[in-house]
This record gives sequence, structure tokens and C-alpha cells, in this order.
Amino acid sequence: MALARGAENTMHPPSHISIGCSRAAVSRSSRSSSSSHALAPALEEERQPLLSLSAPLPDMDSHDAMLQKSGKDRRPSSIVITDDADAVRLAELGYTQVLSRKFSVWSLLGVGFSLTNSWFGLSAAMVTGINSGGTALIIYGVIIVACVSDSVIDKYHVFAAYQVINAFAAIFNCYGRTLPWTASFTLYVSLISFFVILVTVPSVTPAHKPASFVFATFINNTGWNQSGIAFIVGLINTNWPFCCLDCATHLSEEVPRPERNIPIAICGTVAIGFVTAWFFAVAMFFSLYGDFEQLVSTPTGVPILALFYSALTGRSAQVAGAIVLESLILATGLGCQIASHTWQSRLLWSFARDGGVPGSKYLAVTSEKLDVPLRAHLVSCALVAMVGSLYLGSYTAFNSMVTATIVLLYISYAVPIYSLLFVRGRNNIRHGPFWLGKIGMVANVVVLCWTVFTLVMYSFPYTMPVAPENMNYVSAVYFAVSVIVAADWIFRGRKEYGHV
Repeated sequence: MALARGAENTMHPPSHISIGCSRAAVSRSSRSSSSSHALAPALEEERQPLLSLSAPLPDMDSHDAMLQKSGKDRRPSSIVITDDADAVRLAELGYTQVLSRKFSVWSLLGVGFSLTNSWFGLSAAMVTGINSGGTALIIYGVIIVACVSDSVIDKYHVFAAYQVINAFAAIFNCYGRTLPWTASFTLYVSLISFFVILVTVPSVTPAHKPASFVFATFINNTGWNQSGIAFIVGLINTNWPFCCLDCATHLSEEVPRPERNIPIAICGTVAIGFVTAWFFAVAMFFSLYGDFEQLVSTPTGVPILALFYSALTGRSAQVAGAIVLESLILATGLGCQIASHTWQSRLLWSFARDGGVPGSKYLAVTSEKLDVPLRAHLVSCALVAMVGSLYLGSYTAFNSMVTATIVLLYISYAVPIYSLLFVRGRNNIRHGPFWLGKIGMVANVVVLCWTVFTLVMYSFPYTMPVAPENMNYVSAVYFAVSVIVAADWIFRGRKEYGHV
């Protein structure tokens, strides 16, 4: 039972009720002149399924309504009655349930894997890996990270496609009740596309590369004299398909038994991602007909499309076949984009509900009709559109932003882990069903070490010698983010969290 203190305050009655109790408890307490005294013995006598009641009292003002609609109501006079054990645990943290728990483990896995989509990410960022290590980098880089046309394509073509896809994914995420179905569907699309490509390409290529080429070819076209540095710089290629693993955690209020189902979804995302990405890389490099130069210098700017085209050499439908295979990649990418919007909207909404971003009161409100944090979703889509404008100005700056998002995600993981290890202590928290004991501590330390490693090594220039057009400006992104966060804290955040 979750009973907040101060419920007896008659000067300012609670705006909503939030207690987890049994049917017997409610019936008995209703016959008692003092419900707070009747609840305790009643609960001891009989424990039955929880009732559901969450209604505003008559004196709720507009501010109270805003708090309830956003799910953030931490006043000590608040009590909740609910038949949802997950909502009771949420109430214990000071929140009310505002989004329905409609995601199953499979649909949650659909969102998580559709966002990471490791084999798709590997195909989309192949050039970096080829130049910074070749087959060896991509084949073994997947293992490392899993453990931790004839026309010229101009910038405005890419920018326009970027904005169209952004708008397309935004529309899908405006309807919360269909998201679980969409997530499951995109997961099927990804896996079916993977198997079709995995079987088709090796079977149609005129010749296969030897195993020595696939597993032992190291290429250093970066200009770095040290092959080790070239390998590390190229790891960004295999790291990108495994980022955003926290996606499932931001759907915790839309999933039953999140303490169990979210870890399952995360572990499933990593497992499926590793298997699909590694086997995809091996199969594609065995099927390469020609050399890497044709992939790097392809006029389409899409190496995987060039690989499909070369594998179909001698076939009557060479062009059509390559386009069909690439369409499977594009369909998978659309699913990835939809999942990305689902993730980013929940992330912004959860921060807003805690007053962690400017405009929190506005962004924390959810749409009851659509069952989504609509305001946070639309604002996050607008921010994505703005970031896309960087591509028009500087391709290098855009890539630096992409690199920064990977490392900044690691930093966001490292902060609570550091607090868990060195501030609060691992034994001072409630252990969940996936508590790993000492193995978990080792995993925590590995994450901290990997974060420091990527923070330093991913800041290195991609190629040498360094010039303004090939410089890695990720350090500038770190600095800009730090300035923005510091300014937000000084002018707004300390007023919200000044007591911390």
C-alpha cells in the first residue's frame, strides 16, 4: 500500500486519491468514522486484487489539473487507489499513471531493436569501417561493441529526404494506441529483411571471397601511422548500431512489470543485434565481388547498394535486384526512425515531468485522447529537423554531432552508475529480479571504463593530416552542451532543484 503522509490535512484536501488497497479494506474503512485507522487492520486480514479509483476532487484548480495530467503530483496530501501494482509503485515515487501500459515484451523489444537495428546501422555506416580497418574492423568491432546511380547526390537531396522521413515518423508516433502494433511490425520487417538479404546476396554473387580476406584483411586509409589508432577511430562504425540501448527504459510507464520486462527487452536487443550484425557483415564481405574501392567511391554514396549491385553482376535484373534489396534496407530504416521518435518523445517528456528542461510545465502535459506525450513529441521532432540543417552547412559538423550523441549517451549511463557505486552504494537500493550481484558490479565498472575510453578516443580526427574539412569537432559539441546545461542550471534549474 502506498499512503502519502498528510492526507488528513483538511485545509487543502487532496486533488486525487492514490492508495493501493484491497476490496475488503475499502468496504470496511467506508463503515468507519476514521478510514486511516480502519485501513491497516483490514489489509492485514485480507489481501485481494486492488481497486481502481483516480478522480479529482471538486476544488481542483487549473494548476492541480496540470500536475495530474502530466503525472507529476508530489504533494504529501495525495493518495491513490488503483488496481495496477505498477501504478502503486509509481505512486510511491511521487507520480501518477497517465499513459496506458499497452506494450508487451515483444512490442517493447520491437521498439528497442527497431531503434538500434544493428545490422541496418552497420550497412548504413560501412565506409568509415572500411577505411579504418576493413573487414577486420567490422567483423571484430561488432564483437567488441556488443560486449560493451549515375546522378550526383547533392546535400539538399539528403536534407530533403531527412526532413520527409522525420515528418513521416512523427505522424506514426502521434497515435499511442497503435504504437505497440507498429513496433512489432517493424521488428518483423527488420528480421525478414535481414534473412532475405542474408540468403539472397551470397547465393547470387559470381564468386566468394576467401576466409582470409573476410577475417584477416586490415585496411588503413585514415592517414594514421598507428594501425591501432585507425582501428579505434573506426570503432564508431560498429558502435553506432549499438547505441540507444536505453530506449526500452523510457517506456517503463507503458509496460506491465517494467522491472522484469525492460531488462528482457534490453538483453534481447543486444543479443539479436549482435547475431544479426555479425552474420550480416560476414555474409556481405564473403559476397563482395570486386574490391573495396568500388564501395568507397560509388557515385550513389551508398556502399551497401554498390555491394548488392556487384553481387548481382551478370544477372539480367542486376539494377532491379539491387534496388529491391536496398528497398528492404530502407523499410528497416523507416522502422528505426519511428522507434527513434518514440524514444526521444518519452525521454523529453520524462525530463519535463521532473522539471529538468526549459518549458517543463508545457512539455509535461500528455494527450489523453491520443495517449502520447504529444507536446514533447512535436518539440523533439522540431529539434531533429533543426539538427538536420547542420548537414547543409557542414557534413563534418553533422558527423561530429552524431559521434557526440553516442558518447553523451554513455555519459548519461555513467552518471547514475557512478552514483550507485561511489555515492549511494549498490546495497542501498531495492534489488530487482535481474540483480546480478558481483557480476553486476563488474558490468558497472566496465561501463565507466568504456565511457572514459570513448570520450577520449572518439574525439580523435577520423583522418590525417587534419584539415578544417575533416576535423572531428566532437569536442566542440561537448563544450556547447556543457555551456547549455550550465546556463539552464544557473538561470532555471537551481530554482527547481535548489534544495538538492
